[in-house]
Amino acid sequence: MQLPIINTTKAVISSVQTVLKQPGRFILSCDVSEQSDAEFIRSSYRRFMRLRPLVSQRLNVKHVYTNYIAYKYRYEDYEAKRALVLTNRHLLKHDWRLVVANSLKFVIQSVDETHNNQDVAMAHRIFKSILSWQYQLRRSWKSPGEAYTAYMLSFKHLRTISSTNELTEKEVTLRLFDQCVVFLNETLKTRL
Repeated sequence: MQLPIINTTKAVISSVQTVLKQPGRFILSCDVSEQSDAEFIRSSYRRFMRLRPLVSQRLNVKHVYTNYIAYKYRYEDYEAKRALVLTNRHLLKHDWRLVVANSLKFVIQSVDETHNNQDVAMAHRIFKSILSWQYQLRRSWKSPGEAYTAYMLSFKHLRTISSTNELTEKEVTLRLFDQCVVFLNETLKTRL
């Protein structure tokens, strides 16, 4: 039995795949250097949000993705987090526009449905792990307001470096995960 193919103005959809007719809506334009900082931030944020329907069919995953992107753009001080994880000799200055563009490419690659390429499959697993971690982390907090401030804004788990005995098992796990993500970002020149 042949399943129907849905043809819309934006995509061709089957039961297995979605093919976008206008992929330019998801990719940053070539004239990024001509845009002001505010325009670049708005356009890149918009492109990340346009990927929301492609991230997952499940509503809670889309919700986690939306919250994650909003957190990255509005609240996270990534340079402070990066400075806490990396030593001074490893702190290289990256062009932030290139980092955002690479992050967008990575997310686009992670939502690619072909999975015939090893890089695409790896990107999908990495991004799925990050979103799963975000979901589990927020679900496990007893008092979300205090925990959010301590771990997501001031990076308490990364600041307590003197002794791991002072950290709870959850804080050690969170610390290791954040360190791995920062090291991955340094390798790929992204900001996931």
